[in-house]
Amino acid sequence: MPRYRRLLPIFAAFALVAVATDAGAQTELCSSPDSLVAGSLPTQFDTIEVVDSLEVEDLEVSCSVTHGWLGSLIVQVESPADTTVTLHNQGGLFNENINLTWTDAGGTNELPYDCDCEMLPSGPGEMADFVGEFSEGDWTLAVTDVESFVEGTLNDWCLIFEFAPPPPPFRRGDINGNGEVEAILDSVALLDWQFNLGAEPPCFEAADVDDDGLIITLLEVVTLLSWQFLSTEEPPAPGPTECGEDPTGDELTCAVGPDCL
Repeated sequence: MPRYRRLLPIFAAFALVAVATDAGAQTELCSSPDSLVAGSLPTQFDTIEVVDSLEVEDLEVSCSVTHGWLGSLIVQVESPADTTVTLHNQGGLFNENINLTWTDAGGTNELPYDCDCEMLPSGPGEMADFVGEFSEGDWTLAVTDVESFVEGTLNDWCLIFEFAPPPPPFRRGDINGNGEVEAILDSVALLDWQFNLGAEPPCFEAADVDDDGLIITLLEVVTLLSWQFLSTEEPPAPGPTECGEDPTGDELTCAVGPDCL
């Protein structure tokens, strides 16, 4: 479960620190600022700070606003990467209150907005704009009353994440995926795949022995054999002796994790 720590209010906005831990599952992080929204006040901002850096696979935003003139309200959410999606854009005329969840799987953005239902964002933007971004940092909800003389309240809101599962750990140089780095056997496996239509490496990250983001077969073989027999520098992290993830990140994948116990 995520953990929360309430910080001191600054300019009527609250910050919430949350730790998202459930990669591959749905994680809900919420804030209840109870901040005043009115045309006579500047935009109200509320922030949820996510500590962990996990890849966003899907995002929904739920929100409750008590207000008597929805046609004057603009609600937006901004990610740590500065991506902004407009969730509510002055729809609803003189109708009251927002109580819903914005999602790309929702229904048409139209009345009623206090339906406790799922709805597409008004736009500009869609929730898919956040897919592929990483969760760490400040996620900000902005509520603006552009012209009304009616006061309202931003009651609460939630980020509902679904995170991509983390890549499996590997040993760099374990090209045949047997859980050990054996320079000769792993070099033969790479050469066999490249030149003899042999079995594809189960983890391309492991086959990128020099961690340059490319698999240049002869260069990988030379790097691996030189480390094993000439005591040259150990292949980059996670290295050939420890299991771990690639700290540098590149386009190579490790779709099938090798035996890394």
